[in-house]
Amino acid sequence: MYCGLSGWTLSVFYKKGLSKKVKCKKSIMGLAALLIMIFHFYIPFSGLKAELVIYRAAYIGVDIFFFVSAYSLAHRDRIEYWKFVGNRLLSVYIPFVLFAVVAAFYDKWKYPRFFKVISGIEFFKKGGGSFLWFFVAIMLIYLIVPFLIKLKKRFGLKAFFGMILGWLLLGVLCKDVLGNRAVFVLVNRLPIIFIGMYYEEIRNFLLKKSRLPVIIAGLIAGSYLLYRYGSIERLNKPFFEMYYIIAIPFVISLILLWDYISSHVSIRNLPMQFIGRLTLELYGLQMIFGFKLETGIYKATGQKLITFLITAICLIVAAYILYLIKKITVKLIKKVKERKL
Repeated sequence: MYCGLSGWTLSVFYKKGLSKKVKCKKSIMGLAALLIMIFHFYIPFSGLKAELVIYRAAYIGVDIFFFVSAYSLAHRDRIEYWKFVGNRLLSVYIPFVLFAVVAAFYDKWKYPRFFKVISGIEFFKKGGGSFLWFFVAIMLIYLIVPFLIKLKKRFGLKAFFGMILGWLLLGVLCKDVLGNRAVFVLVNRLPIIFIGMYYEEIRNFLLKKSRLPVIIAGLIAGSYLLYRYGSIERLNKPFFEMYYIIAIPFVISLILLWDYISSHVSIRNLPMQFIGRLTLELYGLQMIFGFKLETGIYKATGQKLITFLITAICLIVAAYILYLIKKITVKLIKKVKERKL
């Protein structure tokens, strides 16, 4: 992914000594975070069908997160599995448990609920309805993606088709053998993860001759599919929650467009970049406090759009404060460790 933002750069080095610059990752994550807030808190008010479609289809923010995570992991020079898994799981699981502790006191959970949440049991029973399900899902992704990357490096494009076949078999197993609908919130996000791993190859293939016309065509076709089967009707055949799969053409076209625009226009201090730094904190806070906050604001104002804007601003400010506390805490821990050494 190449995006022409000069303010934020992540360099990734390959074994052959070549380097690629992955820019604007934070701004894409910021866009995803904004879409998720729209999905959770936006209240349609105009009566326009387009507004309702955007609101109902804003779940694609999660797909963008999965895509970016897979893309980033696939372009690491080398992954030492146990070290990588340990670091990544701790960086996600510790905040997950802390958020669960806060929610347990705030919502007065009983101990069995708390245990089911932090053990991941609730996720496998309730899927997207479980507490902070994305945290559990991304931890599972961290466990399996390193193996998929090894397959990609060894078998190339053949591995991609093997992954798709594996996804189909997993879908049949979960639906027809286990009868577990809950896990499809992750199972049907696997293809976007595979595509994230192969994004460079897919982009080079699609944009070999004409870039912008292909992107526009993809957006038009993707918009129709998302409108027809991801918003007006939620497709659930042949597997449950197939509307996540239907969203893929639009998601990829949107990322290609973002990529294209950013490579031609230098954008500085994009607000999306700021939000993109706060994704972990923002997600946790909105799922614990966001809905009650929104309800209170709406009762006070009676205005749907104003309610959404105030709710979003409050959550972003709170997430930023939490982000600063986290950074300060990490620095203090590092200083204490250095003194001990």
